Amino acid sequence: MILALLVKHYAPYQGSKPVFERRQRDLDRLRPVFAFIDRHCSDPIGVEDAAAIIHMSKRNFTRFFKKVTGQTLMDYLQALRIERARHLLASTGKTIAEIALEVGFCNQSYFGVVFHRLAQMSAHEYRKQISLSPPGQLLFTKPTANKDPVITPSHEGFQVSPVGSALLKTSRYSPRP
Repeated sequence: MILALLVKHYAPYQGSKPVFERRQRDLDRLRPVFAFIDRHCSDPIGVEDAAAIIHMSKRNFTRFFKKVTGQTLMDYLQALRIERARHLLASTGKTIAEIALEVGFCNQSYFGVVFHRLAQMSAHEYRKQISLSPPGQLLFTKPTANKDPVITPSHEGFQVSPVGSALLKTSRYSPRP
């Protein structure tokens, strides 16, 4: 799933076959990192850990990951954790504190800050909205300030946000003014 979305992400840049093949090799090189992050998302993961998986220095890995995905490892990891938290908020009755710990945040306050930054609402507001929404409806978050496409994790896969648009999330959301 992620590979298909990353290929879609790079489609506009596909000027020639060698460029496309190089980008494909870059994605293949990151595949073990994505698998590791998916398995250990709720554990502390540092750039050093991810770099070691593909035998790169921290500096080279940081530059390489951002070139391939359009975001830093920490931004990617936070987005993945928040998407998992959104899924848990919508599908379980766990407290926000329990969910914050389960998805990998040590501090509920920091979880709240990150959740609000990425979802444009608090976790409590999100849970309230999702409980009022009919099942299966989509919610578009407010437009982001991103100028480049970004690979965004979600509990159902990964999304590529087009330049200058809102990120489409694939959970039960409904549009709000």
